[in-house]
Amino acid sequence: MKNKIIAILIVFISTFLCSCSDESGLESTIEKPKLLKSFEIKKDITGLFYLDYSISKNTAVEKSFNIETETNNFYFSNSEKEATKNIDKNLNLNNSNRLKVDFIDVNSDKNPSITIIDDNIKLAKGENNGQLISYSLFSNEEGIYQLDFTVAENVEVDFIYNHDQDIYEINLIEGKPNKLNFSNSYIKELNKPLKIDFINRFGTELSKSKNIILPKWPKKPRIIIDDGEDALF
Repeated sequence: MKNKIIAILIVFISTFLCSCSDESGLESTIEKPKLLKSFEIKKDITGLFYLDYSISKNTAVEKSFNIETETNNFYFSNSEKEATKNIDKNLNLNNSNRLKVDFIDVNSDKNPSITIIDDNIKLAKGENNGQLISYSLFSNEEGIYQLDFTVAENVEVDFIYNHDQDIYEINLIEGKPNKLNFSNSYIKELNKPLKIDFINRFGTELSKSKNIILPKWPKKPRIIIDDGEDALF
C-alpha cells in the first residue's frame, strides 16, 4: 500500500514539474511587442535635424549622447508610466558632418542605427546647397524605409542602383523637372547595410586620377542604415 502511494506521489510530482517547465518554456518563446513602432529623421528647410518617433504605451525613453562615438542614443524600456514626449529637436551633428542615431529597444533583437553624412548647418553658417531643399527618412514596424525629399525648381532627379558598390544613388541633375517632391521606399536586406547617396551633378568640378581628368560630384547627403553590420562606405 505504501509503495502504491509513493508511486502515485512520484507520478504527480513529475507531472507537476513537467507542466511548470513547459509553461516556463512557452513564456520564454513568446515574442514581446516592440516598444519602438516607427521613427522619422528630418532635415528641414533651415538645415536643422530633428527626430519624431512613435512608441507603445507604458514605454520609458532615455536619451544620451556618447561623446567618444559621437552617437545620439535612444533607449526604450518597459515602464508603468506612459511616455508623452515623441519629438526631439536636439540631434547632435558633429564637426565631421556626421549625424549618428542608435535606437535600443529592450524588446527587440534588431536595433536600427542611422548614420547621415551631410553639411553641418552651424559650420555652413545657415547656407543651403540649393539643390536639395529638405528630406526625411521614415521607418515603420515592418522595417520598410521611406525617403521623402524636395528639390529646387531647376533640379531633375534620377534614381539608380549602383551594383558595384551596393548603393542606391539619387542623382540631382540640372534641368526642368515636372515635380519637386519625391518619395521612394527601400527594404533593408538581412545582415547587409542599406546605403543611399544623393549625388549633386551640378557644376564642372574635375579631379585627376592616373593622369586622366574625371568629373567629380559631391555625394551629400549619404545615408547608412544598419542593425550592427559593418556600414562603412
